[in-house]
Amino acid sequence: MANVKKEKNFTMKKNDRRTPRKNSLSSLEHVRIGGIKQWLLMRGKRKDLPVLLFVHGGPGGSQIGFARHFQGSLEQHFIVVNWDQRGAGLSYSKDIPSNSMRIDQFVSDLVEVTNYLCQRFLQKKIYLVGHSFGTVLSILALQQRPDLYYAYYAVSQVVNIQKGEQISCDFTLAEARRTRNQKAVRQLKTIGSPPWSMSDSRVHQKWLNKFGGGLTHTGNFVLSIFRHILFSSEYKFTDIYRFLKGQYFSIQMMEQEMQNIDSMKQVPRLGVPITFCTGRFDQTTPFELSQAYFSKLEAPQKHWYWFEHSAHSPLFEETELFSRILISTAVQHLENSNNLSGG
Repeated sequence: MANVKKEKNFTMKKNDRRTPRKNSLSSLEHVRIGGIKQWLLMRGKRKDLPVLLFVHGGPGGSQIGFARHFQGSLEQHFIVVNWDQRGAGLSYSKDIPSNSMRIDQFVSDLVEVTNYLCQRFLQKKIYLVGHSFGTVLSILALQQRPDLYYAYYAVSQVVNIQKGEQISCDFTLAEARRTRNQKAVRQLKTIGSPPWSMSDSRVHQKWLNKFGGGLTHTGNFVLSIFRHILFSSEYKFTDIYRFLKGQYFSIQMMEQEMQNIDSMKQVPRLGVPITFCTGRFDQTTPFELSQAYFSKLEAPQKHWYWFEHSAHSPLFEETELFSRILISTAVQHLENSNNLSGG
């Protein structure tokens, strides 16, 4: 069982970590998971609500520093949990063994976090949201322990890294030529086709963002995220360094293993209802691959939602629509689960 260390959120000095007290549950804590200290942000209107766990992207794309600003309506219906994964954000430490930065260890951490939440809130199952890299961890955890989850929400589902990078590469170069952006054409031709080095990948990502297929379709979201992180009460000023360092460390440690991801082969079926939430303009995890995977993936129930004004981050770009989908479908999944168990 995880060992819990609770933060005294509301008696701390100004520069200490805390989360604003708005609900019955407003807690920022660290828990020993997988042998290391990892952080959880838990917020909800009541302590008896169902649990909704977000598995962030990246690797290293921690959310605790900004996520609550986009999840207010969800906190009325769920205990919303954001988890900074090992090596990311508050859970970054220079003492983390590099050989523990493996997908199977992350999946083990995810199952352990889930068990902790079930024990803490006296619930048999929780809801799971995976975003980008977090979708890889989510489907592997669901494959191992479907009994722990009511339903799965896949936001920008990762399918095949190598194929996805090539599709994204072709899209970005085509857009550069279509818009006659000679600087972009020159730089993209210089880095060539994937696989890329980290520096080459940054060049590609810069132009992908420019052409609307990257982290966000409009670009405004990125500025909003950094403002929230800069003034976050959940992150101290020194944690901004941990946030940035954790991203670099996580990508560096895991980029080679990421190249072997092929969800179509690795996870052909899931034992829980699934909902895919996909940005119409997403070329970071190209929507074409997500569509192909969704059509073949076997599951008790399947739902697909397009987000017409989003690229890679519909959960933050179209927050109201994303929240409505979760709230409405989760009620159905909970009722179905209770009926099946005789509850």
